[in-house]
Amino acid sequence: MRPKNEYKEFQLVLRVKNDKIITRKPIRLTKRSSTGCLNCKRKKIKCDETKDECKRCLRSGMSCVWGPEKAKAVPKPEAQNGQDLVPHVQNLPLIRSLGSQVGEAPLDAMFFAFFTNGFLPTIAKPHFYEKLSSQGLLLSAADNSAALREIYIACGASLAAREDVRCKDVAQRRYKKALESFVKLMKHGRVNGYEDWFFVAVQVLQTLCLRDSFSGSNATRCAAHFNAAYKVIAHRLFAERCVRSPLEKMMIENFIFNYSITIFYCEKAQIEALIPNPFDFFAHANSKLNEMSLVDGSPQTSRMSMQAFQIAAKCSWSCRLHYPLSAADQRLHWEMFSLAETLLFSLDSTNYDNNTVQVQNTVYIAKVVLRASIILLRKMLFPGTRAADLQDIVKAAVNDISQPCNEKVIFPIWALMIGASASLDASCRRFFVRRLECLFSWSKSQIAKQVVIHLEGLWELYKNDEPFELLFNSDVLDEVCR
Repeated sequence: MRPKNEYKEFQLVLRVKNDKIITRKPIRLTKRSSTGCLNCKRKKIKCDETKDECKRCLRSGMSCVWGPEKAKAVPKPEAQNGQDLVPHVQNLPLIRSLGSQVGEAPLDAMFFAFFTNGFLPTIAKPHFYEKLSSQGLLLSAADNSAALREIYIACGASLAAREDVRCKDVAQRRYKKALESFVKLMKHGRVNGYEDWFFVAVQVLQTLCLRDSFSGSNATRCAAHFNAAYKVIAHRLFAERCVRSPLEKMMIENFIFNYSITIFYCEKAQIEALIPNPFDFFAHANSKLNEMSLVDGSPQTSRMSMQAFQIAAKCSWSCRLHYPLSAADQRLHWEMFSLAETLLFSLDSTNYDNNTVQVQNTVYIAKVVLRASIILLRKMLFPGTRAADLQDIVKAAVNDISQPCNEKVIFPIWALMIGASASLDASCRRFFVRRLECLFSWSKSQIAKQVVIHLEGLWELYKNDEPFELLFNSDVLDEVCR
């Protein structure tokens, strides 16, 4: 069974309006607690179970006393499955190094290992660094948050379920448990919305929604997480301070990487309700993002990359919601088109061979994102544009992606789909499909799989320009989103 009720409840407490992340008041427990503090038990009254001091004791000035915690029993079916699935899990070096942080159940340890070894390395970013370990930063964020560890375990469980169907039922329970823990903290007022672990949680859950199928997740559902992340980022980004922690910087960049993807694969009817308008966001955030770029080892490259992703988000928004463009929109998009071509010319005309591999990866991702944006912009500004007019830019994107240094680099699904849709050459189409299949193999992204099925279906049914024309049909794109 899919945990629909839990997700519906999660969406309610995560509802975002104006500048508030959580608009519902903390909800009091409605049944007598059997695990409350000793004072409430003795008086036979309800306890909100807030450790180390419940609200009733706090109001009455009493010393809140708690009894010893009972050890939680491991459910028998899961323990049995754990013995069957992971007889070797206790001997994994990673598990031994993690100790008791992920719980004592062997299956939880295995799922955490799947998250660390499989999920974490595929959390995408526009910029690459030599000294910054994104995996280490995300793991450290869970040191003091049991709820975030539950989310990590749920993400690992989704990967394990892909590898072994016997893990599917257990993985569904882990997903349900993670959402329940997250919702409980929010419902009872224990989250102000600006904690590091909360920032990480909403974006990791967003990534899971982009990948997972068994829980009914998809890009439209992930938009709720994206919207919450936007509110956290707006609060942090527009603060007076300029110095940002590596974790904060990485999460902001991950948010920007996912912006165009979330827009492009969200159901059209839900886009404006769930996703912040990128034109508004970047109008306010651009100066702060430029400040972030200045502290990079290659600030000019970082700045151009950030601008490329801004253009991508705006193009996605216009393609899904405002095509064909009005006269006023055309003037704005002419400026975007000019900026995109200027940035691409600058990146194409500079030799980065002597730079680090990380800088080269950043440059190639920016170039591919810009080429995909230019394909959209040319069609939006010149409706008569045909796929045949775009083959040079498609082949240039293929050349960028196929560079040896990019063998394991994650390029945006959005850009790969645009390149494939505009391709007329069979070898280029196969290249983009192989890259999407690799992405699915690495990350188990359900959207990558759906895009491949969508493209192959279009190529079987339609010839010449039709697959490219359908890229601008929001009703057709909605089918990919479901």
